[in-house]
Amino acid sequence: MDQKLAVELYKVHVGGQSEWLGLHQKHCQQFLVLISAVSAASLTALHYFGGDPVVLCAICMGPALNVILAITAIKLCSRAYKRFLEDVTIAAKLQPLLGLSKREADGNHGEDTQVFGDDVAYTPSRWHRARADHGTADEFVRAYGNRGAHLYVTVTFGALIIANVVLLVVVAFAAAAAALREVQRMFVV
Repeated sequence: MDQKLAVELYKVHVGGQSEWLGLHQKHCQQFLVLISAVSAASLTALHYFGGDPVVLCAICMGPALNVILAITAIKLCSRAYKRFLEDVTIAAKLQPLLGLSKREADGNHGEDTQVFGDDVAYTPSRWHRARADHGTADEFVRAYGNRGAHLYVTVTFGALIIANVVLLVVVAFAAAAAALREVQRMFVV
């Protein structure tokens, strides 16, 4: 591969890493804001209108919507994180072509002036260790797809799913109980 082309591809994919990781973070923030807003509206409505069975049934839509939003957030964040990891693998394949995967002594200054002289490459050693265990880019992406920043996103939205399912069940039971009280009042009078 031509050196200029390799440099340009490397720039694109290193820049892509930042873009995809930024999109991952942006999706996470946007969905957290949406879910927080729906939760706040649902809890406020529950506080002020909690005795009416019809309103309680309507309030059930909030937690149900939040479950859908959290599932969508996990899927969108997963896709952005996967693209980030794919750009990592492409950049890693280009590093040897650009001479970044090994380090040679600088003939002009001598080895004793090199910063971090024990490093064997210009790129961090942990990058090489992380990639060494995987024969293909797909294996690397699968292995790291639910780690790092994305692990916390998945756990956060998973917890929100559980919390909203519990809230949905509680509000649904409260609606059923309120409806039964209404029915009992109709027959007692």
